[in-house]
Amino acid sequence: MLHNPIERRLRKYSLQKVEMHYLETELRTAKEMLETLDEFQITLDDEVQSKVDERIKKLEQQIADLQKEKELVEKIILELEDDIAREIFKLKYFSNQVWSDIAKRVGYTERQCKRIHDDTIEKVISDKLF
Repeated sequence: MLHNPIERRLRKYSLQKVEMHYLETELRTAKEMLETLDEFQITLDDEVQSKVDERIKKLEQQIADLQKEKELVEKIILELEDDIAREIFKLKYFSNQVWSDIAKRVGYTERQCKRIHDDTIEKVISDKLF
């Protein structure tokens, strides 16, 4: 069962590393371009410079937002009091395991793992993410 925004937010965790890497690469490239232009004493038109500066600020903000969200999800999962629930969430969201593999790792059935997952979202995580 998909718990609307909560589970979608948790599922995004695994994609955040990839997205952050992409954004960091774009940011590094933009800054390197500006440094190269500066070394050759080439100045950009004010309008172009403004757009580049704006893009750099936007990239930095997106990276900061992703990092903040990533850290929040990690904190919530790592602070789960129930050891089994914590392990299920780590396997599901940190390691991207499928339910059958999670069940084998924790020694429960898939159905039990999903129930623990859903109950934990409903009783613990939903309060912390919203």
